[in-house]
Formats: sequence, structure tokens, C-alpha cells
Amino acid sequence: MSTAEMMNTDCRIVAAFQDQDYRYLLFAHFSDGAAARSDAMTPIRMEGSSTERTQRIYARVAGFLYLWLIITGLAGTLTISHIVGSGTFAETAKRVVASEHLYRVALSSELIETLSAVLLAFALYVTLTPVDKLLAQIAMYWRLGESFIGGAGMILGFPRLSLYTSPQSLGALGTDQSQALVDLTGHAGFAAYNISAIFFSIGSILFSYLFFKSRYIPRILSALGPC
Repeated sequence: MSTAEMMNTDCRIVAAFQDQDYRYLLFAHFSDGAAARSDAMTPIRMEGSSTERTQRIYARVAGFLYLWLIITGLAGTLTISHIVGSGTFAETAKRVVASEHLYRVALSSELIETLSAVLLAFALYVTLTPVDKLLAQIAMYWRLGESFIGGAGMILGFPRLSLYTSPQSLGALGTDQSQALVDLTGHAGFAAYNISAIFFSIGSILFSYLFFKSRYIPRILSALGPC
């Protein structure tokens, strides 16, 4: 082999080694880049998984609270209605005195039901925040207004109970004035209920719209009734 051929052979070998080194470096560069991108995406995936897990928890809490509100609200309303019944003030007072403890439990049940709407409003807000945070926040404020106004109306039931059961009140005011005060507190409580119903309706419509938009539940369910 001549000297020129040996030099050409050596050049080709060096070029082959250089090409191989370049390919290795190129492969290592892309491998490092892919690993870096994967490491960067891992916290994002973990954060998304954590958000979904929180949503599921609060959605279950909201479902439980719906049942809780229905049970406590109906139990309190039906019990009070059964005890009060109809008739004169003296007849109603006699029935209330005979079942005073049960009447108090029923009033407390109604008050708990109204205030539990605060927890429900927050649970729905957390569940629907990823859909539209601002709208979910507005809906929560309306439902909080419902709870506070309704709770104020429920509290009026305790002075009404005192008018029925306190001999001092009956002796100082008389039957007619006691009946007038019972009617007054009843009308005030009913007005508070009507105002809270407006807050409930607006907040529920907004929450229902967010459920309709999110497809978290079948759209027909979110369209049929307020949340």
C-alpha cells in the first residue's frame, strides 16, 4: 500500500470516529432535553392530579350536604307544623308547652339546615372553580346571602316559642297582644324566607349553569333544576 493510500485510509477512520462522536453527542443532547421536559411536566401533572382529587372530595361533600339539608329542613318544618296546628293562641300555646323540647329540637334543626348552606356554597365553589372562578365566586356569595338571611328569619322562632311558653309574657301582655307578637314574628320570618329564596334562586341558577358548562354531571340534570 502506498503512502497516499495509507493517509486516505487514516483520514476516513478519523472522520468515522468524529461522525460517531457527533451522533453520540447529539443523542445525549436530545436525551437530556427530553428528560428535562419530563421533569418539568411532572409537577404540572402532580398539581393537576391534586386539583382533581380536591374537586372530587368537595363534590362528595356537596352531595352529602344536599341530603343533609333536605332531611334537617323537612324534619324541622314538619315537626313544628304538627305541633302548632291550628286554633286559638291558648290552644296553640298548650300544645307547644306539652312538646316544648321537641319544638326546640325542630327549631334547632331548621337553623342548622339554614346555616349548613354555607358549607354547601363553599363546596360547590371549590368544585366549580376550574370551570369559571369568578362566576363560581359570585354564585357562592348569593348562596351565602341566602344562608345568613334565612338564619336570621329562623332565629325569630325562638322569641315566638318564648311567647307561647312563658307565663310572665302571657300575664304581662295578655292573649291578644301575645297573639299579635306571634303574628309579627311569623310575618318577619316569612319575609326573611322569601328574601333568602331570591338569593337561593340566583346562586343556584349560576351553579347550575356552571355544571351545565362543565359536563361534570349529565347536562339534562343541570338543566332540570337549580343546584
